[in-house]
Amino acid sequence: MVFEMLQSKIAVTIVAVILIGTVIGLEEWFRSDFEGRMMDQYAGMFQETVNNVITANGDMVHTRIVFDRDMEGVYISPTVGQKTYTIQITQNTVVFKSGVHTVAKDFFGTVHTWNYYSVFGSRPFSRDLMDDMDNANHEITVDTGRSNTIGIMKIKVSDGGEDRCEVFVYLMD
Repeated sequence: MVFEMLQSKIAVTIVAVILIGTVIGLEEWFRSDFEGRMMDQYAGMFQETVNNVITANGDMVHTRIVFDRDMEGVYISPTVGQKTYTIQITQNTVVFKSGVHTVAKDFFGTVHTWNYYSVFGSRPFSRDLMDDMDNANHEITVDTGRSNTIGIMKIKVSDGGEDRCEVFVYLMD
């Protein structure tokens, strides 16, 4: 009788451990799925903001992406599941990374990952210097745990009598 009661308690304990493990596993899966969907949404917002500047009418368009609700610009939360994440911006793509999640989105066109005015603010435009800057600054990495603001600007440049618009994505802080 004691042996049967002991077997019964062991069986109930094993079932309880299995159920608890299943519940914890499902909770972690739902959390991970939620974080992946949020990363995709944030990356899509970033991509859309840059693409809107690329396709905007006019030769002087400026906006910014902010991670602080008190600042003016397109707000993107600096956390997913209470964790910060990184953003890598290249001349054609934005990549959001957090833990096991990586989401990449392509831009409609090529962007320059440096601030035009920090280079050409007081000197004439030079295609060679612009190419040098692109080669030296082909990527920006942003940690959303820091107070960063990302500027996005479309301006008209003149190169040997040819006018064209270029888009710049750069850190403002």
